[in-house]
Amino acid sequence: MAENDKKVILFLGLPGAGKTTQAVRLADAFDFLHLTTSRIIRDKFKTTPRGADARIDEERKRYDAGKIVDPELVAPWVVETVRRMYSVTNGIILDGSPRSLEEAERLMPTLLGLYGEQNIKALHLEVTSRTAFERSSLRLICVACEKSYSQELDIENQRCEDESCEGILTRKSLDKPEIFDERVRLFDETTKKAIDYFKSKDLLSEINGEEDPVSVFRNTVVLLD
Repeated sequence: MAENDKKVILFLGLPGAGKTTQAVRLADAFDFLHLTTSRIIRDKFKTTPRGADARIDEERKRYDAGKIVDPELVAPWVVETVRRMYSVTNGIILDGSPRSLEEAERLMPTLLGLYGEQNIKALHLEVTSRTAFERSSLRLICVACEKSYSQELDIENQRCEDESCEGILTRKSLDKPEIFDERVRLFDETTKKAIDYFKSKDLLSEINGEEDPVSVFRNTVVLLD
């Protein structure tokens, strides 16, 4: 049973669906901690020197190719982070996690123990693969805070506009067309099973991600009341 009313929110959807955009907005509005699964994975890769762990070296190659990192590795990393940050946050937003049924099943006991079923919210941002690709092909990502920007914006010096960050903006390698197609295939094959898992437990809400970001955010907030 959860000790209080802290919430954990899980944003699920295709790459480019708007998960990070909405997670950042929600984190700012409610003072929640925004955690991206990709950031957790990359941090593990950065802190493990190449050659030090053959399994992580292999998963690093898979990640760079747009494939899903082995849930046996990722799930404990996410669980560890959630447990560590629980006591020092008002709530947590998981951006892009879980990515598979196995990861969802491994993560759920921790979420239930910390937050209680009533405070777990899984949100699926529904967009077409065409919309997802168009958005992904036009976005830039801050290498420091991972805030997304449109390439169509006139951003001074191509740096993050957040005064506390000002990291360099770049295009995600995972947004390259050939890698993006593989990520969509894996979403259909693997991540949809995680979405169905939360739906079977009546913890999932579907959100029309095709609308403009402000409308999507407004609809998201309503679901959290």
